[in-house]
Amino acid sequence: MGDAADGRLGLTFSHSESTGAAVEADLILPPLVPTRPRADGWTPQRQRDFLEALAGSGSVSGAARSVGMSRESAYVLRRRADARGFAQAWDAARLLAAEHLVDLAWDRAVQGELRPLVWHGEVVGEVRHYDNRLLLGLIAQNRKVLAEQGLIAPSEVTAAVAADWPAALDRAARGEALDEAAARGRAQDQAERVTECGAVEDGPLSGPGIPAPLAPITDGYGHELAEPQQLCIGLYTITWDTQRAQWLTNWPAPAHWAGDEYRRLDGDRLAPIARCADDPGSTAQGEPWPEAEHYARTLSAEEEAGLERLDADEERARAGRLALYRRAAFGLATPAERASLAAAGWPG
Repeated sequence: MGDAADGRLGLTFSHSESTGAAVEADLILPPLVPTRPRADGWTPQRQRDFLEALAGSGSVSGAARSVGMSRESAYVLRRRADARGFAQAWDAARLLAAEHLVDLAWDRAVQGELRPLVWHGEVVGEVRHYDNRLLLGLIAQNRKVLAEQGLIAPSEVTAAVAADWPAALDRAARGEALDEAAARGRAQDQAERVTECGAVEDGPLSGPGIPAPLAPITDGYGHELAEPQQLCIGLYTITWDTQRAQWLTNWPAPAHWAGDEYRRLDGDRLAPIARCADDPGSTAQGEPWPEAEHYARTLSAEEEAGLERLDADEERARAGRLALYRRAAFGLATPAERASLAAAGWPG
């Protein structure tokens, strides 16, 4: 890899479509954003490295530091009139970086944090604390906050750019941008075609037997919290206990449920517990009733039957989608079927 004399980026690649053998060639790409050649400025390679670092971390400051530049200069570059392709790739990089937040949330949900368990003033063991509320809020608010600040493109455009990240970098290198109007139009057409194929329309938001949605509230930073965040839905899990050969969950028990309840201890150990008859907020042993992240219970017969139906529905859905991909691979899919696959991210 090297730079041409006029400041353009030089890449060396190897490929042969006919034989698969390595064939080296030099490709000179225009800069992502036209800039004067400067050893300490936003060279094309620095722009590429910045975008890759941003996609990996989601931190503008960190990505800028990694290429020896400042956060402020990155935003100055982004605001340039001729930097639309760079800005689109920036938005897609932030979207791709959000996957790392999900990974981190998953690790915390599985790993937790060890804390001492005290009984009558003595440490009798350890429990794992799973405090994911702030992180779950960060994940949910990531795109909302960026959109409110005007730092990202419309979701359809960003999704289209992120779906083909290498092409996004190539477009930026050519000084080009994805046609936003065309991307939105394709997304709308695909959604309409999927609906024509039998997608289920949304039902009523409330009605007989359906509780009304919660009123919106804001956190201490003024960010609106969605209903799942208010209810901490991300803390609830359904897991298979291999030792007991049964499903366990920490979802609140349904009415008239009668089963076994546990406190989660260190090392995936479970200690049986029962509620105090006089104080539902305590166990029969006099300890505070465990929070959701430290609680587990067995499932009701209805819940187990529901899981079995979900598994059966998923198996049928996967078989149906696999058959659809097979039809497309052999050129047998209808336009509506191809639109459904394109909406799912298959390049065809």
